[in-house]
Amino acid sequence: MIRLQKRIVRRKKNLFFLFINRFIKAGYKDYIYINFLIVLIKLKRIYNYSFDGLLNCILNYIKPLVELRPKFSSGLIYYLPVPIKEHKSVVLGLSWLVKATYKRFEVTFQEKLFMELDCILELETKEYSRSHVSIYKEEYYNTVLENRVLLYRFKKKF
Repeated sequence: MIRLQKRIVRRKKNLFFLFINRFIKAGYKDYIYINFLIVLIKLKRIYNYSFDGLLNCILNYIKPLVELRPKFSSGLIYYLPVPIKEHKSVVLGLSWLVKATYKRFEVTFQEKLFMELDCILELETKEYSRSHVSIYKEEYYNTVLENRVLLYRFKKKF
């Protein structure tokens, strides 16, 4: 029983630190850790979710369902859409989140992170908010839709 509880706690911490470790730039882990906690506390007050629930909602919205894998043929590179593994989709989604957060126009990192995560959570509940992550995801899916014809050319089956 104790081992099971330790595993559950370890998984929850891993999800939290997975977010934090993606944002680390030049070794400022304490700065990012504190700001990330402050942002999660604000979001918890607004949406009445637990920390784990917030992070899971954000991850479920960010993760893509397919991956563009390069295929080399006759000197050209084609990108074929194929199903993606869970870990790869999380990593790709978090890289979009990091890019989108640093791209925002707010002054401090805490404001940037709060606004981006708030827009993502509003997108799950309402339809009028617009986040930079959703823009990245739409561009990615447009590329997937353009390249799905290549599946028939290379006879790649799911």
